[in-house]
Amino acid sequence: MRIIRTCSSAAFFLVLSLAAGAVQTPAPEVSRAEFAAAYLRFETALQKAKLAPADEIRVNKAFDALTLQFFTRNLEKAMGSLNELTDSIDPKAPPGPIVDLVGRKRSAERLQPEAAAIRDRLDSLPPSGPGLAQARAAVRARAGLLAESFNPEKTAQALMESAKLLAQIRAEAAALEAEKNPFAGRKGDTWRVFKSGDKDFPFRIFVPAEADTAKPLPLIIALHGAGGDENMFMDGYGAGLIKKLAAERRAIVVTPRTDALLGAHSAETFDALLETIGLDYALDPKRLFVLGHSMGGMGTAALLVARGGKIAAAACLCGFSGFPEGVQGIPPTLIITGELDPISNPRRIEPLYEKARAAGYPVEYRRVPNHGHTLTVAKILPDVISWLWSKGRS
Repeated sequence: MRIIRTCSSAAFFLVLSLAAGAVQTPAPEVSRAEFAAAYLRFETALQKAKLAPADEIRVNKAFDALTLQFFTRNLEKAMGSLNELTDSIDPKAPPGPIVDLVGRKRSAERLQPEAAAIRDRLDSLPPSGPGLAQARAAVRARAGLLAESFNPEKTAQALMESAKLLAQIRAEAAALEAEKNPFAGRKGDTWRVFKSGDKDFPFRIFVPAEADTAKPLPLIIALHGAGGDENMFMDGYGAGLIKKLAAERRAIVVTPRTDALLGAHSAETFDALLETIGLDYALDPKRLFVLGHSMGGMGTAALLVARGGKIAAAACLCGFSGFPEGVQGIPPTLIITGELDPISNPRRIEPLYEKARAAGYPVEYRRVPNHGHTLTVAKILPDVISWLWSKGRS
């Protein structure tokens, strides 16, 4: 039986967000799950450490350098570099939690027939209104995580506890059969999909236990970087720091797949996402915020052009594409760069900021000293959330 040290595939996908266009070479000896465990060990050690400025520079430069090793598919060398970096921060840092992937696969296989049967039952339900239709799509997709063959490289499957998920799906399907929305007012962290046109798009939604769902709630939509997925902000970037910050504000966090909100139909997909969330919760339109990292930062800028009137404030972290001239309705926007970022270098981002400011757009800019492309996110995220709240509409 193979037992792998791993935090979750989401940690792997956080590293995957650092760049795009990796060179394809033969499969590495080190698995993605093993690399993810090494990453989580690093992230945990870094969050606990109080680094001097010289060490911040060293750690950020080393992390961005080993990322290039990762993207040339040299995982063995990259993991060695990552472990050495972690040891330099805290040589006693414990390993990531141990997950028995073989046992999880066997458990999932035992549940596949029932999950498939539930999915079939959902398919036989009569047509319904938008709320139940979106809920049915979500429950069907959740059942699909169990009905399909287990794949530890499929992040959503690897993150789920199969038996717990099946129990939830049973209750959700029963609610739908009784024409009730099982997600209305739900708290906690849930993997779902939303339907836009004929496509289903995955997202995670976190509603703090402290939130009063009887009142309109603030909403943070967070877009991950290239190569990642909907789990990255919830489980990566500061080990899911955004959930802690949202709980302090009693706010909802939604993390969709960024590629769903890119391209020709991004505005319509954004509308569908907001509509879906609004079917389950009352939302405060004065505190609807969007932020994104890297590719997600550029996607955020594009959404501001297309749907700025719906967004109270936004932040672009280590990724900003600028605004076309003459666009109306751009909300307050914070643009962040990491001083040492080799991917979204400040020398490239700052002229875009200056052009936007000169055009009269309500933009602010901060450069994070001693930090690179990805580690900037956790470093600056508490300040970003505070800034967004300060710009909420009156």
